[in-house]
Amino acid sequence: MNLRHEILLRLSQLLSVTCGLFVCAFLCAWLAGCATGGGARSGESLALHLLHSPAAINLDDDPGPDGFALRVFATTARSSKGSVLPAGDLEILMFDGAIREGAPLPSKPRKLWTFSAADLRAHQSQSTLGTAYEFLLRWGADKPAGGRITLLARHRDRQNRLTHSTTSILAVAQP
Repeated sequence: MNLRHEILLRLSQLLSVTCGLFVCAFLCAWLAGCATGGGARSGESLALHLLHSPAAINLDDDPGPDGFALRVFATTARSSKGSVLPAGDLEILMFDGAIREGAPLPSKPRKLWTFSAADLRAHQSQSTLGTAYEFLLRWGADKPAGGRITLLARHRDRQNRLTHSTTSILAVAQP
């Protein structure tokens, strides 16, 4: 089995439980009367949602976790389904520790991944939940300092407007 197939298999297995919760959240929003629509329009209010593996995963042959699987969905007031992001950059920030929503974030993340609009096309996928952006991210030399990390997604459009997801905490097993 090649490495790419093995990684995709692991991603599928790890996201299955979390995906069920996400489907329930979308169904609740839909039942509340959300409209359907296409991609986000320029200047339209945007919300980012993170769906990730419950714990960091091992992506290589060395023991211990070295990254995580992540899906980012962008929704608008017009649609509870994932929408195509407007032109701009998507950043994924990783911080050490468990940072609660609303608490101040450290000025510098442990690791920052930046994806341009062109980069995002390679990560874009379609499902019954709409458009999502799927990532397998390795932290490389920027290994987390403790047993938990906090993730945050941030989108900067061409007008320099920022949209943040809520913070999301991920367990990191210590070898």
